[in-house]
Amino acid sequence: MDGREVKAALDELGMSMDEFAIKLGVKRASMRVNIYGNRVSKKMEAEIARMRGEREQMSELDQVGEMIEDAVAPQREVAKRVKEANELIGRVYLKPRNPFRYDVEFSDGSHGWFRAKPNRYFIGDKVKLKKVGSGWDVVR
Repeated sequence: MDGREVKAALDELGMSMDEFAIKLGVKRASMRVNIYGNRVSKKMEAEIARMRGEREQMSELDQVGEMIEDAVAPQREVAKRVKEANELIGRVYLKPRNPFRYDVEFSDGSHGWFRAKPNRYFIGDKVKLKKVGSGWDVVR
């Protein structure tokens, strides 16, 4: 690696020669003389290689973060719609001991309950519900 390559690498990384000198613990003037005189040390090359590697890792992490955000965004949207909705369709999944109570699960995976006459709904039935206080009520 010569001086031109070092300058190009520092420009690519967005770092000045003075910042690079401080990072290596060398005087700024000595760094300039070494780079312009094509006297690049192994320590300089190793540090530039390490910084390039960190930059690549950060870009890969950013890509993974974007992919995760793209995957999670629809689920957040469904949860938001369910929270704000006044009417939803729920599936009965449990009949507790209380014969008037039915537990339901909504499309986003959240749960709720409603009251109705005994043996009116069975496990697996889909019911249109509207939000009432702490529970739900059947829409007729």
